[in-house]
Amino acid sequence: MAETTQIWKQLEMEPNRWFQRFERFRLLGPERTLLGVFNEWRLAKSRPISRSNPKSWRDAANQWRWRERAEAWDQHISELASAVADDERLRILSSGYALKHKRVEELDKLAVLLLGELREENKRWLPDVKSIGSGFAAERVDIVRFNAPLIEQARKTLEDIAAEMGDRMTKHDLSGQLDIVNISLEEWKAAQAARQEQAEQSAAVVVEDEMCNTPSAPSS
Repeated sequence: MAETTQIWKQLEMEPNRWFQRFERFRLLGPERTLLGVFNEWRLAKSRPISRSNPKSWRDAANQWRWRERAEAWDQHISELASAVADDERLRILSSGYALKHKRVEELDKLAVLLLGELREENKRWLPDVKSIGSGFAAERVDIVRFNAPLIEQARKTLEDIAAEMGDRMTKHDLSGQLDIVNISLEEWKAAQAARQEQAEQSAAVVVEDEMCNTPSAPSS
Protein backbone atom coordinates (compact mmCIF):
# COMPACT_ATOMS: atom_id res chain seq x y z
CA MET A 1 0.00 0.00 0.00
CA ALA A 2 1.38 3.42 -0.94
CA GLU A 3 2.69 5.75 1.77
CA THR A 4 0.10 8.42 0.94
CA THR A 5 -2.77 6.06 1.75
CA GLN A 6 -1.53 5.11 5.24
CA ILE A 7 -4.01 7.37 6.99
CA TRP A 8 -3.59 5.49 10.28
CA LYS A 9 -0.30 7.31 10.80
CA GLN A 10 -0.28 10.53 12.76
CA LEU A 11 -2.03 13.28 10.84
CA GLU A 12 -0.77 16.79 10.41
CA MET A 13 -1.68 18.90 13.42
CA GLU A 14 -2.97 15.86 15.32
CA PRO A 15 -1.95 16.23 18.98
CA ASN A 16 0.35 13.52 20.33
CA ARG A 17 -2.01 12.82 23.22
CA TRP A 18 -4.95 12.06 20.95
CA PHE A 19 -2.80 10.15 18.48
CA GLN A 20 -1.61 7.87 21.28
CA ARG A 21 -5.23 7.26 22.25
CA PHE A 22 -6.10 6.58 18.64
CA GLU A 23 -3.25 4.03 18.54
CA ARG A 24 -4.90 2.18 21.44
CA PHE A 25 -8.18 2.28 19.51
CA ARG A 26 -6.58 1.04 16.26
CA LEU A 27 -4.80 -1.90 17.89
CA LEU A 28 -7.99 -3.24 19.50
CA GLY A 29 -8.90 -4.84 16.17
CA PRO A 30 -12.10 -4.91 14.10
CA GLU A 31 -14.33 -5.36 17.18
CA ARG A 32 -13.03 -2.13 18.73
CA THR A 33 -15.37 0.42 20.33
CA LEU A 34 -14.79 3.92 21.57
CA LEU A 35 -16.09 2.99 25.01
CA GLY A 36 -13.81 -0.02 25.06
CA VAL A 37 -10.67 1.99 24.38
CA PHE A 38 -11.76 4.66 26.84
CA ASN A 39 -12.15 2.10 29.63
CA GLU A 40 -8.83 0.49 28.70
CA TRP A 41 -7.20 3.88 29.10
CA ARG A 42 -8.95 4.36 32.48
CA LEU A 43 -7.90 0.93 33.76
CA ALA A 44 -4.29 1.69 32.80
CA LYS A 45 -4.54 4.65 35.17
CA SER A 46 -6.21 2.53 37.88
CA ARG A 47 -9.51 4.28 37.42
CA PRO A 48 -12.93 2.56 37.51
CA ILE A 49 -14.62 1.75 34.24
CA SER A 50 -17.21 4.09 32.80
CA ARG A 51 -20.62 3.44 31.26
CA SER A 52 -20.27 6.22 28.68
CA ASN A 53 -17.69 8.16 26.69
CA PRO A 54 -16.86 11.72 27.68
CA LYS A 55 -17.59 14.41 25.12
CA SER A 56 -13.88 15.16 24.66
CA TRP A 57 -13.24 11.60 23.43
CA ARG A 58 -16.25 11.62 21.12
CA ASP A 59 -15.22 14.95 19.61
CA ALA A 60 -11.60 13.87 19.12
CA ALA A 61 -12.65 10.57 17.51
CA ASN A 62 -14.85 12.47 15.04
CA GLN A 63 -12.34 15.24 14.33
CA TRP A 64 -9.44 12.86 13.69
CA ARG A 65 -11.55 10.22 11.91
CA TRP A 66 -10.65 7.36 14.21
CA ARG A 67 -13.14 4.91 12.71
CA GLU A 68 -12.10 5.58 9.10
CA ARG A 69 -8.39 5.35 9.87
CA ALA A 70 -8.76 2.19 11.97
CA GLU A 71 -10.74 0.49 9.21
CA ALA A 72 -8.04 1.48 6.69
CA TRP A 73 -5.56 -0.26 8.98
CA ASP A 74 -7.76 -3.37 9.12
CA GLN A 75 -7.90 -3.45 5.32
CA HIS A 76 -4.13 -3.05 5.11
CA ILE A 77 -3.55 -5.98 7.48
CA SER A 78 -6.05 -8.10 5.55
CA GLU A 79 -4.25 -7.40 2.27
CA LEU A 80 -0.89 -8.23 3.81
CA ALA A 81 -2.24 -11.52 5.16
CA SER A 82 -3.72 -12.38 1.76
CA ALA A 83 -0.42 -11.63 0.04
CA VAL A 84 1.47 -13.85 2.49
CA ALA A 85 -1.10 -16.63 2.02
CA ASP A 86 -0.81 -16.33 -1.77
CA ASP A 87 2.97 -16.51 -1.61
CA GLU A 88 2.82 -19.56 0.65
CA ARG A 89 0.25 -21.22 -1.59
CA LEU A 90 2.43 -20.55 -4.64
CA ARG A 91 5.48 -21.94 -2.85
CA ILE A 92 3.65 -25.14 -1.94
CA LEU A 93 2.11 -25.62 -5.38
CA SER A 94 5.41 -25.03 -7.16
CA SER A 95 7.53 -27.51 -5.21
CA GLY A 96 7.72 -31.16 -4.21
CA TYR A 97 4.98 -33.59 -5.11
CA ALA A 98 2.59 -30.80 -6.03
CA LEU A 99 4.47 -30.81 -9.34
CA LYS A 100 3.22 -33.38 -11.82
CA HIS A 101 6.67 -34.38 -13.08
CA LYS A 102 7.77 -35.09 -9.49
CA ARG A 103 4.77 -37.36 -8.91
CA VAL A 104 5.34 -39.16 -12.22
CA GLU A 105 9.03 -39.58 -11.36
CA GLU A 106 8.23 -41.30 -8.06
CA LEU A 107 5.48 -43.40 -9.63
CA ASP A 108 7.93 -44.48 -12.32
CA LYS A 109 10.42 -45.61 -9.66
CA LEU A 110 7.67 -47.58 -7.94
CA ALA A 111 6.60 -49.15 -11.24
CA VAL A 112 10.17 -50.22 -12.00
CA LEU A 113 10.45 -51.79 -8.54
CA LEU A 114 7.15 -53.64 -8.78
CA LEU A 115 7.67 -54.85 -12.35
CA GLY A 116 11.16 -55.99 -11.40
CA GLU A 117 9.69 -58.09 -8.61
CA LEU A 118 7.09 -59.54 -10.99
CA ARG A 119 9.92 -60.86 -13.18
CA GLU A 120 11.23 -62.87 -10.22
CA GLU A 121 9.40 -66.16 -10.03
CA ASN A 122 9.79 -66.44 -6.26
CA LYS A 123 7.97 -63.10 -5.98
CA ARG A 124 5.14 -64.09 -8.34
CA TRP A 125 4.57 -67.41 -6.53
CA LEU A 126 4.65 -67.43 -2.74
CA PRO A 127 5.01 -70.57 -0.59
CA ASP A 128 2.02 -71.38 1.58
CA VAL A 129 0.34 -74.33 3.26
CA LYS A 130 -3.21 -75.55 3.55
CA SER A 131 -4.92 -78.31 5.45
CA ILE A 132 -6.97 -81.03 3.82
CA GLY A 133 -9.46 -82.76 6.06
CA SER A 134 -9.97 -82.13 9.76
CA GLY A 135 -8.99 -83.49 13.14
CA PHE A 136 -6.37 -86.22 13.34
CA ALA A 137 -6.97 -87.07 9.69
CA ALA A 138 -6.04 -83.59 8.56
CA GLU A 139 -3.19 -83.51 6.08
CA ARG A 140 -0.83 -80.58 5.57
CA VAL A 141 -0.18 -79.78 1.94
CA ASP A 142 2.53 -77.42 0.75
CA ILE A 143 1.30 -75.10 -1.98
CA VAL A 144 2.42 -71.99 -3.82
CA ARG A 145 0.08 -69.03 -4.07
CA PHE A 146 -0.03 -66.63 -7.01
CA ASN A 147 0.90 -63.17 -5.74
CA ALA A 148 -2.20 -61.36 -7.00
CA PRO A 149 -1.74 -58.29 -4.73
CA LEU A 150 1.66 -57.61 -6.32
CA ILE A 151 0.13 -57.79 -9.81
CA GLU A 152 -2.71 -55.53 -8.73
CA GLN A 153 -0.36 -52.97 -7.19
CA ALA A 154 1.80 -52.87 -10.32
CA ARG A 155 -1.30 -52.43 -12.47
CA LYS A 156 -2.60 -49.58 -10.32
CA THR A 157 0.78 -47.86 -10.38
CA LEU A 158 0.82 -47.93 -14.18
CA GLU A 159 -2.73 -46.65 -14.19
CA ASP A 160 -1.73 -43.78 -11.86
CA ILE A 161 1.08 -42.83 -14.24
CA ALA A 162 -1.37 -42.85 -17.15
CA ALA A 163 -3.78 -40.67 -15.17
CA GLU A 164 -1.05 -38.14 -14.36
CA MET A 165 -0.09 -38.00 -18.02
CA GLY A 166 -3.70 -37.67 -19.15
CA ASP A 167 -3.71 -41.12 -20.76
CA ARG A 168 -6.20 -42.88 -18.50
CA MET A 169 -7.90 -45.74 -20.38
CA THR A 170 -11.62 -45.25 -20.85
CA LYS A 171 -12.61 -48.14 -23.13
CA HIS A 172 -11.77 -50.93 -20.71
CA ASP A 173 -12.88 -51.64 -17.20
CA LEU A 174 -9.75 -51.82 -15.10
CA SER A 175 -11.49 -52.04 -11.76
CA GLY A 176 -11.81 -55.80 -11.55
CA GLN A 177 -9.92 -57.84 -8.94
CA LEU A 178 -7.50 -60.61 -9.81
CA ASP A 179 -8.47 -64.04 -8.55
CA ILE A 180 -5.99 -65.74 -6.26
CA VAL A 181 -4.62 -68.94 -7.77
CA ASN A 182 -3.35 -71.77 -5.59
CA ILE A 183 -1.58 -74.89 -6.80
CA SER A 184 0.21 -77.57 -4.85
CA LEU A 185 3.96 -77.43 -4.54
CA GLU A 186 4.22 -80.70 -6.47
CA GLU A 187 2.13 -79.31 -9.32
CA TRP A 188 4.19 -76.16 -9.43
CA LYS A 189 7.45 -78.16 -9.52
CA ALA A 190 6.03 -80.37 -12.27
CA ALA A 191 5.08 -77.33 -14.30
CA GLN A 192 8.55 -75.90 -13.80
CA ALA A 193 10.14 -79.15 -14.91
CA ALA A 194 7.87 -79.32 -17.96
CA ARG A 195 8.86 -75.79 -18.99
CA GLN A 196 12.53 -76.63 -18.50
CA GLU A 197 12.21 -79.81 -20.56
CA GLN A 198 10.40 -77.92 -23.31
CA ALA A 199 13.15 -75.30 -23.36
CA GLU A 200 15.84 -77.98 -23.58
CA GLN A 201 14.02 -79.73 -26.42
CA SER A 202 13.69 -76.48 -28.32
CA ALA A 203 17.40 -75.81 -27.88
CA ALA A 204 18.24 -79.31 -29.09
CA VAL A 205 16.12 -78.84 -32.23
CA VAL A 206 17.90 -75.59 -32.99
CA VAL A 207 21.32 -77.23 -32.63
CA GLU A 208 20.27 -80.15 -34.83
CA ASP A 209 18.97 -77.80 -37.54
CA GLU A 210 22.20 -75.84 -37.49
CA MET A 211 24.24 -79.01 -37.84
CA CYS A 212 22.12 -80.18 -40.79
CA ASN A 213 22.48 -76.83 -42.52
CA THR A 214 26.27 -76.66 -42.08
CA PRO A 215 27.97 -77.63 -45.41
CA SER A 216 30.40 -80.58 -45.23
CA ALA A 217 34.08 -79.93 -45.73
CA PRO A 218 35.30 -80.99 -49.24
CA SER A 219 37.16 -84.28 -49.31
CA SER A 220 40.85 -84.15 -50.23
